[in-house]
Amino acid sequence: MTSGYKLAERWLGALLLAGACMGLSGCGIPDESQYGALEDNARSSLNGLAVHKKMWEQAGAKCLFPKRLSARLENVDVIVLVSQGYDPPGSGARQWLEDWLASGSGRTLVYFGRDFNAELQYLQENISFAPLNDQPLIRLRSAKVKASEIQARLESYTENTFCDWFYLDTTQPAVEIASFDGEWADGLETNDATWPVRTRLMPPKSSYKKNLPSWIANPPQTTPGALPVAPFPGADDEDEDKVVFRSDWSSDELKDQEDWNEAFRNVLESRVLLKSSAEDPLIYELTDDIRLGEGKIIVVANGAPFLNGSLVNPMFATIGERIIDECLPASRVALVGYDNSGLQISRTQDVDSRGVGIEMLIAWPLSAITIPACLMGLVVCIYLLPILGRPRNLRDKSVSDFGLHVEAMGQLLRDAGDHTYAKRTIREYYRQVRNEPPPNWAMTDDNQFK
Repeated sequence: MTSGYKLAERWLGALLLAGACMGLSGCGIPDESQYGALEDNARSSLNGLAVHKKMWEQAGAKCLFPKRLSARLENVDVIVLVSQGYDPPGSGARQWLEDWLASGSGRTLVYFGRDFNAELQYLQENISFAPLNDQPLIRLRSAKVKASEIQARLESYTENTFCDWFYLDTTQPAVEIASFDGEWADGLETNDATWPVRTRLMPPKSSYKKNLPSWIANPPQTTPGALPVAPFPGADDEDEDKVVFRSDWSSDELKDQEDWNEAFRNVLESRVLLKSSAEDPLIYELTDDIRLGEGKIIVVANGAPFLNGSLVNPMFATIGERIIDECLPASRVALVGYDNSGLQISRTQDVDSRGVGIEMLIAWPLSAITIPACLMGLVVCIYLLPILGRPRNLRDKSVSDFGLHVEAMGQLLRDAGDHTYAKRTIREYYRQVRNEPPPNWAMTDDNQFK
C-alpha cells in the first residue's frame, strides 16, 4: 500500500481538479464532460482520467496513451481498457489482449464498464447548493444526461449475453450500494457514499450457459427463396490481410448455438475482490494458466473508482488505490480508450496519427537510414562553417611581385592628374624593363587628362 502522505497528495489533486470543473461556467454548472477523456479534456472533464493517471505516476509508473493495440505494448506491464462507450471489447480485441497477457510475466489488464457518469452524479448531489435561479437549468441538464445515457445503452445492448470476461446482465434494477463484502470491503463503510450500479458484469460461470439469448433460443425463420443473412461483421477472413483492422462488438456476437456452447468450453477462473452485501459483484479477478499464463484480468463494474469527479469521494479513492496496488509492481501503464466503433489492432509496430508525418522518419526501419544521414549532415554543416571549420593558411602577398608596383604607380599617376608624365613613365617602363617598343597610344604627349 502507498504511504499516507502520497494518498493525501492525491486527494489534494482530486479536490483541486473537482473545484476547477465546478468553476467552468458562471452559474457553477460544469460543461459537457467527455466520458473517459485521456489526453485533450482529461483535466477539465468530470468523466476524465487525469487523477487516475496521476495516481499511477505517484505509484512510480509511466503512463502511455496508445491509439491501438500493437506490438509496441510488449514493454507495458498494465493495460487499462477505458470503455468510452457501452460496448464491451470485441472478440478480436479480447483475443489479442489475452495473448498479450499470456506472452509476458506478471501482466495485468484492468477493464471497467460504462455504467456510471460522474457528471450526472455531480449534478444530482449539488443541485441543492446551487442558487434557486440555476436549479431548473441543473435539472434540465441532469435530465438530458440521463436520457443520453439510456439511449446510448439501448443502442449497444437490450438483453443479457456472454462476453468471455463477464456475463452481461441487463435485467436487474439500478441500485445504490452502501454496504460491501469481500476481501476489499474493509474501511469502505465509514462514510455516507454509495456506489451506483445499473448493468451487472457478472463473473463468467458455466451455469450461464443455459440462459440463451433470444436470437439463439428463437432464431428468425427464413422464408423459402429469401436471401441468406449476412454473417456477423467481426474480425473475419477479410481482415486477415490487413495490417490494421478494427475489432468491434455486437450484442449478437455469438450468432448460433454452436458459438454459444464454444464460448463456455473454457471459462476463466474468477475470484471476487469486492461485492455488495446482496452479492452483486463489483470487482473481480480472472485467471487461467492456459489462456492468460501468469497474467490476470481485473474487471470493475463501472468507472466510479477511475473518474475525476468520483475520485474526490474517499471511498472511491480508496478503491482506486487498491486497484493500482493490485497491479504493482508496474513501470509502464497504457491507458487505451475505445468507443462503440471498436478497438484498432495492428499486426506491426504501432504507427498512430502522431507518427504519420515526419515522425515516421525516426521509426524503424527508416530510422536506420535517416538518423545516420542526419548525423552526417550535421558533421558536414559544422565542417563548412567559417568559424568552426578547419583552419586554412591565407596566401601571403610578396613584395617581389612587380605587378603590384605597376598597379601602385598607375594609381599614383592617376591621383596626380599628370597625363603627360604618366605616358612618359610608361614609355620608360617598356624600354628599360621589358626591352620592348612602347605602344602607339603612349608615344604622344598631351595635356588633357581623362
